[in-house]
Amino acid sequence: MKILHISSAKSFGGGEKHLVDLCRGLQNEGHDVFVAVRPTCEWKDRLDFLAPGHLTFVTLRNSFGMFSAKRIARFINREGIEVLHAHLARDYVPASLAGRLAKGVSVVLTRHVLFPLKPFYKFLLGNVAAVIGVSMPVIDSLSEIFPEEKLKLIPNGIDTPRRARSNRDEEGESFRNAIGIPKEAHLIGILGEISEVKGQGEFLEMAELVSEEFENCRFIVVGKDNSGGSAIETLKRMVEDSNLKGRVDFIDWIDDTIPFHSALDVYVSASRTESFGLSIVEAMAAGTPVVSTRTPGPSSYLKHGITALITEIGSARSLADAVIVILKDPRLAKELAIAAKAFALEHFSSDKMVAETVNVYRQVKDAVRSVQ
Repeated sequence: MKILHISSAKSFGGGEKHLVDLCRGLQNEGHDVFVAVRPTCEWKDRLDFLAPGHLTFVTLRNSFGMFSAKRIARFINREGIEVLHAHLARDYVPASLAGRLAKGVSVVLTRHVLFPLKPFYKFLLGNVAAVIGVSMPVIDSLSEIFPEEKLKLIPNGIDTPRRARSNRDEEGESFRNAIGIPKEAHLIGILGEISEVKGQGEFLEMAELVSEEFENCRFIVVGKDNSGGSAIETLKRMVEDSNLKGRVDFIDWIDDTIPFHSALDVYVSASRTESFGLSIVEAMAAGTPVVSTRTPGPSSYLKHGITALITEIGSARSLADAVIVILKDPRLAKELAIAAKAFALEHFSSDKMVAETVNVYRQVKDAVRSVQ
């Protein structure tokens, strides 16, 4: 199949990682994969596995870019694209318009977030053949806009074979040595874009509370600040004004998260809202105990007391209590880690994600053929 993915995302995050992993998987399966990104895309180098000429640039200025839609349609016709797949809300309408202008192409969307689409999308996106949601809560929010038969649940995937064969002790020791964390120190971490919605502020408040119980604790915050620097500076000021000086490390980005997750004693997701929680799944697959707020996405697959401890949203005290329980009870920590790893490796394979996406493509292509 010839498949064109479009994304106007400038910076790299979870949704963009999903797109890159999906494209690589599709190409490995023998499909002809193309990607259209904006000229100022900061992550185009991550698509260097694409065949020459398969990365193109389109200026997607706004949600109703007719000019962009025409350019995409011309590209579709020239390359014989069969499936057009858009990943951001602001790209949905240009993709839909391109689908109307081009010949024989099916339009597929993926929704990575929980924020509801405005009602007018119901009319603008009427020609969309299928809409993929990364979790059941996302599917539920999409049901306000799209008919049930167009909605497809496909969770994000991870490289389960590599994670299954990785050595947790070796990976974790390598990471700790690289940033100077002693082996005997308790290490608690969080990963995600630096923003209020991801809850790094509550994470640091939690860290203060945990430090009162455990003197030998270190904390690590991983994530890019796309606010221009104000968000990360706020967090650093919190550290300076607390008892956490010298105990918190900030890292801008980690490409390979296996060593990071393997080094942790507890992974914390303090998000105020989360549609899926890819880093939670990565932590589970690394055999790391997880503490997560009760956000819709993770709550749809985590089981409290079995694969994770689930806490109230916005409560540093609740997060701290859960972390302290795990640190005080090695047996519970081990049980959580074993159950979580088994669940993640069974249910969140990137190969499964690719196969289910290909199945959606085939379904929408067959539907196009049936009306021709």
